[in-house]
Amino acid sequence: METISIIVISCLLTVARLCCAQEPTIFNCPDDIVKSANLGQTTVDVAWTPPTATVGNMDAILSFRSHDPGYPLPVGVSFVTYTFISPDDPNAKSSCEFEVQITAVDVLSPVISSCPDSFTARYPLGAESATASWPEPTATDDSGAAFLHGKTNNPGDSFYLWTDRHEVTYTFVDAADNIARCTFYVTFEAVDNFPPEVHDCPQTIEVEVDPSQNGSFVTWEGPYVDDNSGRYDVIQQGPYQKGSFFPIGLASVITTYVDPVGLISVCSIDVIVIQVDRLPPTIKCPSDITVGVAPGEERTAVKWSAPRATDNSGHVTLQEQTHSSGDIFYVNEPDEVYYWYKDSSGNEAKCSFIVNVVEDTEPPRFFGCPESIKRTVSSDVDGVNIDWTRPLLVDNTDVVDVIYRSHDQGTAFYSGVTNVIYMAADSAGNEAECRFQVEITIDPLLPSPTNSTGSTSQARSDGSLGPTLALVALTIILLSINLVTLMFLCCKLTSSVGLRTLDREVPHNYVGKSGAENGSNIRPKEQGQRLPEVPSVPTVETSYMELGVTTNVEGPYYMQPK
Repeated sequence: METISIIVISCLLTVARLCCAQEPTIFNCPDDIVKSANLGQTTVDVAWTPPTATVGNMDAILSFRSHDPGYPLPVGVSFVTYTFISPDDPNAKSSCEFEVQITAVDVLSPVISSCPDSFTARYPLGAESATASWPEPTATDDSGAAFLHGKTNNPGDSFYLWTDRHEVTYTFVDAADNIARCTFYVTFEAVDNFPPEVHDCPQTIEVEVDPSQNGSFVTWEGPYVDDNSGRYDVIQQGPYQKGSFFPIGLASVITTYVDPVGLISVCSIDVIVIQVDRLPPTIKCPSDITVGVAPGEERTAVKWSAPRATDNSGHVTLQEQTHSSGDIFYVNEPDEVYYWYKDSSGNEAKCSFIVNVVEDTEPPRFFGCPESIKRTVSSDVDGVNIDWTRPLLVDNTDVVDVIYRSHDQGTAFYSGVTNVIYMAADSAGNEAECRFQVEITIDPLLPSPTNSTGSTSQARSDGSLGPTLALVALTIILLSINLVTLMFLCCKLTSSVGLRTLDREVPHNYVGKSGAENGSNIRPKEQGQRLPEVPSVPTVETSYMELGVTTNVEGPYYMQPK
């Protein structure tokens, strides 16, 4: 009975479990999966997380799965199914299904071949830019074609050297816009392969010097040197360099330029110094000559000092002359006198002046003929030395001379009145006279002089100062008058008038224009008679001159006799 009860209860429980069986609950069923396959690929390994299932507090039993995770699935759409059943009832089951879609697409980048390695390029030292070259890379793609999309540089491009390292990039793409890049670096290194550059190096320099010189200091322009390093050394060979003294003949100047790596350049110059006479002779040529003749005369002989020619060579010869000193020249026919000289090197010099013969009826004129001179001396004085300012002489021709002078300056004069006479004549025989008196008076009241050789008037010695002061005042007045006269005579006349002074002695016996001695044809003026004033004296410009100095102004001339 008891056994029957157990069987009944077991049957009831089985019936109850079958009647009330529960389907499994699935967890983590994957979503649909989309994958890409490369072109030409037939399958793709697809992975997922497998789902799980439970029935109550029990795990459901996996009764079926169509694919395992990571299993290769074909290109296209695949359905993956997981089925779970209840442990109590195989008919109580649940399924998990999801879709795996595999599409064939191009996902691979192009493949680049021959991408250059980074390399170093060299450039000349001192350059601001340099070039570099390389083999260009290529690319392939599974789609069948890859295209060069761009590049930063081309082979042979010039690179600025503000940096030594430059990046070069090539970019390739395929039809699916997959990108591949080739990148390498070009590093530049400076090298010096060039010697210093020498510009404007003169090959030969010729210098001419005077025959009296034994050489010359010689300099020249250039050469100009530069080097890509910016530095170089200069080595001078031999004793000569720019600016040296070079002797007559050939001398070589050799200069070597060396850069920091030892590369050299040379400038060689031959300096030739030659003695050549290029200077013409120097001639001291007479000035133009004007000679006067008496009315009615048609010609006269004119003399002059022949030109003097000198030359640095020491050798000069007269080649030609049109006239000689002493030749005959005619009135109112000015003629040019011409001399031609040549030295041993063929250098020439010429000299010319005009000789003009004119009818001269105008006599010379004395200018500044002294006033009469008076002196008072004591009875013990034996002769007084009297001095005066020499008169000037003017004439319209170049030939005028003092032919008679009765007394010299500083001559001793004695008691009484003495006539001092100057007489002059020009080349036409026209004459002029300057006459003044020297009067010496004896005053017995004057004291004897302490110096017997004194040449001035002596003061009285009666013990009073009155006469002495009067004599001093008189002396001062006379000196002032002489000083004013001297300053006036030292002025240079500014028109065509020039001043000359005589420079030779004239004997007391003289020759008149007729040739007779002792002035038989010269008519002295009466004692005390004065020459008329010189008419039409040009305006005076104050320009002081030393007495006895000949000016360069042409005639008519004022002459101051000795």
